[in-house]
Formats: sequence, C-alpha cells, structure tokens
Amino acid sequence: MDNYWLPYLVIMAHFVSGSIWLMMINKKAGPEEAREQWKKYLVYLFLFNLLWFSITWSESLFPILGYVILAGCTVEWWKAVGRSGSKFWPTLVFILIMAGFWRFLYMEKADLLFTYFVVVLFDGA
Repeated sequence: MDNYWLPYLVIMAHFVSGSIWLMMINKKAGPEEAREQWKKYLVYLFLFNLLWFSITWSESLFPILGYVILAGCTVEWWKAVGRSGSKFWPTLVFILIMAGFWRFLYMEKADLLFTYFVVVLFDGA
C-alpha cells in the first residue's frame, strides 16, 4: 500500500485544482447549474476513491465493482440499442468493449493502477 500514496496524492492535488476551477466557473452559472456541476464533481471524486482503494486494499473488491459497472453499462446499452434500427454493429462493438473491460479487471495491480492513474488524470484535465 505504501507504494501507492504518491500517485494518489498527485490525483488528489488534481481534484483540488479542479474544485478551484469549478468555483471560478460556477460564479457565472446559475444556482441550479452550479449545484449540478458540484454533484457531478463529488460523484466523480467518490467513485475515484472507491475504485482506487478497492484496487490497493482488496484484490477481490475491484472485480466485483467492475461487474456492477459492467451490469450498469449493459442496462444503458440495452436501452440505447432498443431505440435504434440496427442491432448487429452496436452489439458487436459493445461485446468487444466489454471484453476489453473484463480483461482490465484482472490486470496486475501495478499495471491496473498505472492505467487508472493515466485515465483519471487525462480525463480530469
């Protein structure tokens, strides 16, 4: 666990800078829009911490959370495809993406954290 504090603190600093930017942006937003942006920010912060600590503290918890995410994605995909005409190509693409995600759930801890670190850092930027 000790090896993972520095990258965690880097990402937390990134979240702090994001909150400063969000405060500046919300000065021009209405109260309802600002509230929605803060909700998104806090949910993202919560999910990041939940996933990070599930990777670093419990090897069995992260795949379980991954399956919950996969199930949620499947429900959303099912709703979206139900409204579209063609189902073959969206289904094929969805299966390929989910296969890659499933593989992601069982990567080595160091590789998994590095990938997660890079994705969170660049997604947040």
